[in-house]
Amino acid sequence: MSRELAYATPEVLQWARVTAGLEMHEAAARIGIRAYKLQMAEEGVEWLTLRQAEIAADVYERPLAVLFREEPPEEEEVAALFRRLRCNASGGRTDSRPPGCWGRQR
Repeated sequence: MSRELAYATPEVLQWARVTAGLEMHEAAARIGIRAYKLQMAEEGVEWLTLRQAEIAADVYERPLAVLFREEPPEEEEVAALFRRLRCNASGGRTDSRPPGCWGRQR
């Protein structure tokens, strides 16, 4: 069995884990490796195998290719993507944007 190494970028590995909301030990357990192995990969001292990188990408809910970028991609904050606008008491919006209040109508 070939043990092809995945030369994933250490900073991106760490970014992917952190943005997935996982602690080192939890991510390592879900990938099927020891925490020190994942720590070494995130520090650039050791490499994950290609299979381990594939599993990590699945665990982090990222495409495998992202792990090989030179630096972590910039992402828009999730809260900004799912914001809601307030409505006034009459059910209308309180700002000057186009109509379409998401609040409860009276």
